[in-house]
Amino acid sequence: MPEKPPAIESFKESTKSPESELSPEVLEKVMNKVQDINEAGVAYSFVSGGPYSAGSIFEQDNLQKTKLVRILKEGLLGTPEKFYLEGVPPTKEQWAKEAQVSLRKGGRSNVYFNVTGMAHEEETPNTQSGETWISKSAGSSKKNALAFIFDLSKFTYDDDTNKMSRKYYETYYKRSTRKFTTAYGFNLSHRVPPRFFNGILLKLQDNYQYDQLAAEIGILSEQVYKEKGNLLLPIYDVYGNLYWPKKMSYEEVKKFVEERDKNKE
Repeated sequence: MPEKPPAIESFKESTKSPESELSPEVLEKVMNKVQDINEAGVAYSFVSGGPYSAGSIFEQDNLQKTKLVRILKEGLLGTPEKFYLEGVPPTKEQWAKEAQVSLRKGGRSNVYFNVTGMAHEEETPNTQSGETWISKSAGSSKKNALAFIFDLSKFTYDDDTNKMSRKYYETYYKRSTRKFTTAYGFNLSHRVPPRFFNGILLKLQDNYQYDQLAAEIGILSEQVYKEKGNLLLPIYDVYGNLYWPKKMSYEEVKKFVEERDKNKE
């Protein structure tokens, strides 16, 4: 069972403001992406866990750091079986080559993801205790994990799931009331580019690591996107608390989003 969410009191502690290194213009762009991650219809894909924990992502020569940098640069790549079994994050060129080979052999090159609000009843979150759809999902059962949330509106639904084409699969979210287990979820073919990303989610065993890891990922993202500040992403925990570029509790996030969107009307 997922650990309890970090105590809200921790957000009142006096810490260095994480947004201090961002220009006002860039900060505004990132904050415009901030959202309530527990709303229905949020697409998310876990990309780490197991032996390569998010908590050790910045160890020297760590595979997860390499994987994260490549995802930030190249997007979520549908993983051909070869790379899935070897646990090696492919470059975009390697991925394209292996994906073509896999498709010719009748295989698949899919990105696996879930959508909030589409899980079975047993995975319905107890919001009174701080749970969210994502914190209750199978991906959050790992001690340490990292996920990306992305814009599902950019994808087109394909009824023929056996037809391997460049069409992206959308979920049944707008078309059906069917429920699924997050251990399986949905798939799309065959890439989610970085421009479709909306945020990064962390699930860590030790609550005290969130501040440090979010700050480090923020710095890494700035290095990757140094010429593309519009691609920088807000970083949350799976309970909806925001850690970068500003620090807000989940309740503060919801209030911020409500006020921001109200002013846009």
